[in-house]
Amino acid sequence: MKVFEKLQKKFQHIFILNLSTRGDRRQKMIQQLFNFGLPNNFRQSDLDIRTTVPFKKYNAIMMQVLNQNKLGRLTKPNEYDCTHNHYSMVKQAYDQGYQYCLVLEDDILFIEDKKLWEKYIDNIPGDFDILQFGGFTTDKRIVEEVLNHKDEYWVKHPNVPIWNASMYALSRKGMEYYLDFIDKFFWVADGPLYRAPIDKPELNTYICTIPLVIQEDKDINPSDIRDKQNDNIDYNTQNIYELYKENYAYWHEKISE
Repeated sequence: MKVFEKLQKKFQHIFILNLSTRGDRRQKMIQQLFNFGLPNNFRQSDLDIRTTVPFKKYNAIMMQVLNQNKLGRLTKPNEYDCTHNHYSMVKQAYDQGYQYCLVLEDDILFIEDKKLWEKYIDNIPGDFDILQFGGFTTDKRIVEEVLNHKDEYWVKHPNVPIWNASMYALSRKGMEYYLDFIDKFFWVADGPLYRAPIDKPELNTYICTIPLVIQEDKDINPSDIRDKQNDNIDYNTQNIYELYKENYAYWHEKISE
């Protein structure tokens, strides 16, 4: 069974979040998934590409209103769009009765090793509520709690909250948690996933013991949320979760000769 077929079997609905202005990212994601077995003539039921439009002017207004009224906390205008779109996908999956959903952002690169992917998919814990396929943290405890457990494939990480909305899966309980969180406090899209081990330890929150996906270098694939003026994090060197990523080959666009 191909990797994409395994993902389809494990998760009832697969979303990709993509801005209408970023056709370059959309094509790159589709190319990667073709390599994993996505049918050439795929339908929305195979892969739901959620194409959205940027509202840059109104994002800044919404950020100001939420922050001033203590209804949320955002630091960059386009974070509003991002969270709203993640919420929309999760809400649709929940309202349509799916037991599971998988969400992918459009700037990720997959580990190329299909056999490795198959092992991780086959070993997904049956009781998961939240699955993180990638992440960001500067907390060094992640080495002992996550990175040193490769033989376990997926581990809980109660002491190291991890930022990530690049690729994640939710059970029905996970969807309820995500929606309830944003309904109460409008934060960044990965805020609920970051807070889950802290706020809801009864939820089964797992992360893979190696980053199955990484977000592409922002100097190569520019972000629509962050730039050098509003974000000084060096994602290539400060992310301890990706400490050993050089041991794995991630997808790169094949250049025809």
